[in-house]
Amino acid sequence: MAQRLKQKAKAKAKAKASVIPDRIVGPDSGIDSAALLAELTELALAGGDVRNGALAVLKSSLSDAMEHAKKLFEFGRLGGLEMARMIAAIHDDIVTVLFDFTLLHVTPAANPTQAERMALCAVGGYGRGEMAPQSDLDLLFLIANKKGSPHTEALTEYMLYMLWDLGLKVGHSTRTVDQCVKLAKEDQTILTSLLDIRFLRGDAGLADGLYKKFQSSVKRGRGRKYISEKLAERDERHDREGNSRYVIEPNVKEGKGGLRDLHVLYWIARFLDKKGQITDPQLGHDYVDMGLFNKAAAKRFTHAADFLWRTRIWLHFTANRATETLSFDKQVEICRKMGYASGPVEVAVEGFMREYFTNAREVGALTRIACAKLEEEKSILLPKGLETYLPGSRRNLKNPNLVLDHGRLMFSDPMNIRNDPSIILQLFETAGRRNLDIHPDAFSAIDFRRNVIDADFRRNPKNSKLFQKLLLSAKAPYATLKAMNEAGVLGRYLTEFGGIVGRTQFNMHHAFTVDEHTLRLIDHFDNLRKDRMAEAVPIGTEIAKNFDKTEMLTIFLTCLLHDTGKGQGDQCIEGAQLARRACRRLGVSQSMTDTVAWLVRRHLDMSETAQRRDISDPETISKFGELVGSLERLQLLYVLTIVDIHAVELGDLE
Repeated sequence: MAQRLKQKAKAKAKAKASVIPDRIVGPDSGIDSAALLAELTELALAGGDVRNGALAVLKSSLSDAMEHAKKLFEFGRLGGLEMARMIAAIHDDIVTVLFDFTLLHVTPAANPTQAERMALCAVGGYGRGEMAPQSDLDLLFLIANKKGSPHTEALTEYMLYMLWDLGLKVGHSTRTVDQCVKLAKEDQTILTSLLDIRFLRGDAGLADGLYKKFQSSVKRGRGRKYISEKLAERDERHDREGNSRYVIEPNVKEGKGGLRDLHVLYWIARFLDKKGQITDPQLGHDYVDMGLFNKAAAKRFTHAADFLWRTRIWLHFTANRATETLSFDKQVEICRKMGYASGPVEVAVEGFMREYFTNAREVGALTRIACAKLEEEKSILLPKGLETYLPGSRRNLKNPNLVLDHGRLMFSDPMNIRNDPSIILQLFETAGRRNLDIHPDAFSAIDFRRNVIDADFRRNPKNSKLFQKLLLSAKAPYATLKAMNEAGVLGRYLTEFGGIVGRTQFNMHHAFTVDEHTLRLIDHFDNLRKDRMAEAVPIGTEIAKNFDKTEMLTIFLTCLLHDTGKGQGDQCIEGAQLARRACRRLGVSQSMTDTVAWLVRRHLDMSETAQRRDISDPETISKFGELVGSLERLQLLYVLTIVDIHAVELGDLE
């Protein structure tokens, strides 16, 4: 008796010491695990074709549970995050019941030897407790002996074939603790998947041993290296997906501003978390406890994650396969399910996609905030003294409102923005002219004070001069204006541009939203005048290189305003009116105002004439010459046409 009590106490202490995550906390899967196992046991005891009978029961349970979850999701009873969690919970119950059934009735081991010890763990997305309807089931069969045993091999094989026959896509591995640790040190993909490890069934002590050894020997002292590699991996992924949040057929999972970017934040935080504060990848409050976000940022994190998960789950349901690209046809189908139920389909799609791009931009903002906090904690701090050697160091800024913080531009005191809102434009003008990165905290400071960019701010001649100087002096005008757009400044200052932010172009000719397409015109013009496109367009390069400041500013303003009439009737006529209004408010000369308005009004004429008219007919050339009226306008229109064509979809000029 005493011996038995001693063993119970020992087991209890061991369980208490266990730290590996296990059951996810979320909506009930709707599966009664005990009743399901009892039904399978009854089948096994009755004899006959046990395997096919068990398969039919499990398949029915899985199908019923998923159908129930889908109905709750369709009726708005479950949000995106809750649905992702419920799908994971459903698979938890199916997998654990199958494991118990296999161990009890297929490959029983009453007193397992050391070689027969096994722990079944969830890893990857399944380990995080979040799944879309067609997600892979990532499993780790953790064994005690690298040679395994006939028992563990039979158990693994039976489970995998049953799961495959259930129609599930299973990613699996069979490894020992030492093998897992060794591979995690060599392969970042494996390391990251083990960050999400969660115990399901079997030998809890074995799983706990892996978790503790992983924490002590893999994570220790590798924080900076892991972060830099993870961010580099993210950048490579962005390049593959178009390197823009504003691709009009975005990849919800892998694209810039998608779910994977939120996962990167989670993985970095989880890797650095030494106190077990990050327990839930989907909810922002854990990041508050760790100091990465304040409560407002945490709320934004959760909102963005929920929206992206709702979108991804609807994608899987409508396609009935694991598709992640929000293509035009899926946008039409999903926009109604996402709440845009009334009005013409084009309006519904545009509303839905604007919300998508708003959330994608939020993901970028949250990434900047988290990285700034990590830098403060010296997790990804630049080498000491490096900022002294960076271009535009603190000593040479010559602006008391701005400072360099680890080589990135920041407000010396964000509170000064209230007294002098022009500091916001000073930040971007200086960053562009000195080719400096902007500190994430500066974006946060602007975010809290964007309402200072009001009508008085827009009419202020001082701000107009700053904006014009920014356009003409920026070393990389596309990057500078893109940062302004990301911060929500460009659309608030140039309200005509604000009307096209996040606006989709519902056709196959454009790869990006209207605002992103517009900014890419700026990039192509910058490349043209800096002799980077001479081989493709030698005449355009020669013309652009010889533009004076007036002509350059004319092109910059025209590029920014050329598509502002989209969605408002005749885009060229409406755009010309908006361009005239913007130029007047900016205080440019009447001559420049007239030229910009004319270019916006006629920005499609040259390409249409070249592609749809007989240019061998002298009358065609004569009429086009009369329309243009001067060599100066011809040159400006030619350059504008070149950069506009380059900014459409792949940007190749045939």
